[in-house]
Amino acid sequence: MKGPLHGTERSAWTLLPEQKGLLAALLIVLALFWWTRGRPGFLPWRQDRVDPGVRPDPFVLEIEGPLVRSGIYTFPSPVTLERALVTAGMKREFVPMLPGSIPLATGTTVAVSRSGDRLTIRTKPMGPEKRILYGIPIDLNAIGADELTLVPGIGPTIAGRILHYRNLHGNFTDLEELLNVSGVGRKRLEALRPYLSVTRVQPPIP
Repeated sequence: MKGPLHGTERSAWTLLPEQKGLLAALLIVLALFWWTRGRPGFLPWRQDRVDPGVRPDPFVLEIEGPLVRSGIYTFPSPVTLERALVTAGMKREFVPMLPGSIPLATGTTVAVSRSGDRLTIRTKPMGPEKRILYGIPIDLNAIGADELTLVPGIGPTIAGRILHYRNLHGNFTDLEELLNVSGVGRKRLEALRPYLSVTRVQPPIP
């Protein structure tokens, strides 16, 4: 039978100094995660439960205004305006005041305000930085040099050439047209596809 520990002998449960530091850092990270998770604002992890075997692209909305918890919300599928605003903390008593059906697209910023017995809803595309962060393509015909350089694979030189081509030939009709820009080859174009889109304008019906 072993006697009590003496001298430099150490219990099997004693932690080394570096292990104590690692444990403390881990506890701090976990505490910060749970603290920020419960706060309003930037909430990229806020999702409804979905089948774990299905991993669809998230439906992303930025919702802001005094009647909601302003932030970015993700859903597993497209949602109605009512559901989006209630999820963002709007009281259900305001639901009857909502305007008629407003179609929502992923990557939209929804601003809600109140004036008397009326709610005003304004929508616009989310900023390019946020769209890129969430993997939502940005419109090649609606951005400038600063936004273009946010796209991985496009530096100031290529961005300048793209804008020069657009100024000379008008809006792009397809991403394939980028192949006409010096410095954009097939390999680079394929790398850019997840980040860029082209809004096609339908010709008027005669």
